[in-house]
Amino acid sequence: MVNVVLRLDAKGRAVDFEAWLADLRLHLKVQRQDGQSLAVHVDGKLPCPPAPAALASDATSAEREVFTAVELARSIWVSRDAAAQLAISRALPLSERPHFRAMEIAKEFLDAVIARYSTPSSASAGRLLLSLLFPDLASFSTVANLANHLRALESSYRAASIEAQLSVFPPPIGVPLYLIAMRLPDRLATARDTFLSLHPADLTLADFVATLSAIETRERTIAQSNGTAAVPIFQGCAPSQYTYSDAYATIEKELQYQSALELNLTTFRAISHIPLASDVAKYARQNMVTRLDSYQQKDLRTFKEVVAVIDSQVIPIIRRSALSGFAIFNTELPVFFDQPGAPQMLADILAERGYFVYWQTRIREVPVRIDPATFAIECLRRTTMEFHIKFDRPLIRSSDALSSLSASSFLTATAAMASASSRSLMPHSATFDPR
Repeated sequence: MVNVVLRLDAKGRAVDFEAWLADLRLHLKVQRQDGQSLAVHVDGKLPCPPAPAALASDATSAEREVFTAVELARSIWVSRDAAAQLAISRALPLSERPHFRAMEIAKEFLDAVIARYSTPSSASAGRLLLSLLFPDLASFSTVANLANHLRALESSYRAASIEAQLSVFPPPIGVPLYLIAMRLPDRLATARDTFLSLHPADLTLADFVATLSAIETRERTIAQSNGTAAVPIFQGCAPSQYTYSDAYATIEKELQYQSALELNLTTFRAISHIPLASDVAKYARQNMVTRLDSYQQKDLRTFKEVVAVIDSQVIPIIRRSALSGFAIFNTELPVFFDQPGAPQMLADILAERGYFVYWQTRIREVPVRIDPATFAIECLRRTTMEFHIKFDRPLIRSSDALSSLSASSFLTATAAMASASSRSLMPHSATFDPR
């Protein structure tokens, strides 16, 4: 009899299962019945003999002898198998034995015990996760099919035994989702870029499935309206290039990139709400058009007033500065201070016409009087709106000196103009004084 009965902890998990299993296998190996070790009944080396065919009433003596021999061999096998089942049963706690009453042979009995109590080995757990991490995406006809597959992955992550064996695969499902997103086709580039812009720890299964489901629904609706068949959502996905041997290296590399080369997760979350420069520039044109239309529809009076200022004051300055490709427009007109949206209107209008504009509010103290008694200087505060306008300058000569004007030279010239503007309240060549 096995010396140690399988022990379970408070959560019903086996304690030292591998040692218990090795002890059980050794016991079955040394236990012999009818000259045969019981171990062959659990390792599949000696299957059950098939039942003999029924004897005919006119069977010969030779046929009867064969029938008797087969029946005897089968009876001996069943007897030894029952002994093996009894040994396995006695090695289990009484409370656990009812779970295995449906098992008919010793091999099925032991396989069921292993499946119930064993901790997956690193290799077996790795193969399981590998098949879940890098599936053939083209085999999933709908997002729902992939969602079920990913939920199975999430469940396997939550199994403490697998986490313990595979520390390289962290519990957050974002990492495998991240790697799957890398294989999405170009027609899903927007969703792919959205997924890859997130930190893996912030990429959730719910968001992943919801985003792809919305795309799938939209594509199906468009196909129905066109009277064509909908393209499967994952058609064109890149095949998995991963194998079991390089899966660990691939994921470790991704995690090292996220942890070492990227920001700390806490820091990333603190600043991730700030839009990327590429995203701001990507939608700048659409946003500008929307604003211009809203000016025409909702604030027509201010819009017309700003257009009039551009016609009468800004364009003359731009024409005088055409050779330099840069102009500064200073103004104290009330419209730019009374209407908060007026400076943006001017910038949007000029931007739509091909100019590059930015502006700032400048406040200056202008000396107006000296107190003869205290010699204190009394100043008048003047607030000016300053617009910097840049545009493509013409090529006057084809010489290298003019055609290869460097960025540093342009910045130097710009700085000089700005400095001159700050020294003089209203530079004559680039400002308009409404008074």
